[in-house]
Parts: sequence; structure tokens; C-alpha cells
Amino acid sequence: MAKPGAAIDLLMDNNCPIRRRFWSSAWMFEIAMFAVASSLDRATKCWALANLEPASAGDPLLSLGTFFNSGISFSLMEGSPRAAVALSAAGLGLLTWGCIKSGILRPGTGISLLWSGAVCNMADRLMYGHVVDWIRVVIYINLADIWLCAGCAALAASLIWGRLPALRKPPGGE
Repeated sequence: MAKPGAAIDLLMDNNCPIRRRFWSSAWMFEIAMFAVASSLDRATKCWALANLEPASAGDPLLSLGTFFNSGISFSLMEGSPRAAVALSAAGLGLLTWGCIKSGILRPGTGISLLWSGAVCNMADRLMYGHVVDWIRVVIYINLADIWLCAGCAALAASLIWGRLPALRKPPGGE
């Protein structure tokens, strides 16, 4: 029978493959980036709810005001908040599974920003039944939306520029 704390002892061992892979300084940076991005999103949404007026149709294209989006991107599925949560969770799960399966899940691919944006908007849907958007740039967005776009762009850039082994040319190959 394993002694209590054996799993912790294994993770603390420098030869543990899980520790080498996920407890590196690069992964710690990704975890810190996730925490900072998520905290900034939560703090700005709380600030917006406390200090900004509700949005109106006459607002200028670049303005601040609270807008409650009960759907997903571009207000799709607006009348079905539970379906929006389910679709968001399924999408995040599928993305994570695909990243793990293909070897893309590694530091420097924007995965922490992508996760932060998705998790923060999902948390809004679970807490309020809608996402709190407060920045109007033609449409209403929030920091989580910016994190999602930045994470997607970073992931796409890492794929395009061949930072991932699957896209690198074999030695001596065309």
C-alpha cells in the first residue's frame, strides 16, 4: 500500500515527467499569465458594473457602457444561456483535447490567454446568466474577448511559424 503523500513526493521528484513538463518556468509563466489575465478581466467587469451606465443605441462607436450579452460571439444563441454555457464548455474541452492530442499544448502558444478568455466569459454566464461587456468598439466586448482573440492569434502564429514539431521540415527534407 502506498504511503500517504506518495503522489506529492513523486511530483516533487526532479525526475518526474509530469513535473519536468508542467512545472517548468515556462509553464509557471503561462499559469501566472492566466491568473493575471483572469484577475484583470474580473476586476474590470466589477468596475464596469459599479461605475458605468448601461449601453444605449445612441452610444458612439468608441465608448464605455455596460451591455449584457446572454449569447455567445456576436450575440448568437441569445435566448439560450444554458446552451451557450454548454457550447462554450464543449468548445474549450475540444480545444484542450486537440491541443494535448496533437502536442500543441506547450508554453508560448497563447493557450493561457485563450483559456483565460474562455473561462472568464463562461464564469459570467454561470454567475449572471450573461456576459458583461463594457467596451464598445463597433460591438461591445470585454477584456476576456481580447484575451480570446490574442490567444487565438498567438496559437495561429506559433503554428504558422513552425514552432511546433509537427510543422517543422524534416532534416534534409524539402
